[in-house]
Amino acid sequence: MTVNERRNKILEKLCVRRHDTRENLAVEFGVSKRTIERDILVLSLEYPLNNARGNGGGIYVEDWYRTDPNI
Repeated sequence: MTVNERRNKILEKLCVRRHDTRENLAVEFGVSKRTIERDILVLSLEYPLNNARGNGGGIYVEDWYRTDPNI
């Protein structure tokens, strides 16, 4: 899987789940948490992603955003 393919899959999963943690995504994609952090940083330049720290923290996609209007 290329970097761009992984980033697209991360975005797709976040659009379905609406929220996830770096740890879960790292395990799911077989990469480090730091790699996920870099991926989220790059994705957040183009897509409405937010990071939250602390209890209940993680990576969120804005409620209004969908990758496919048919979803």
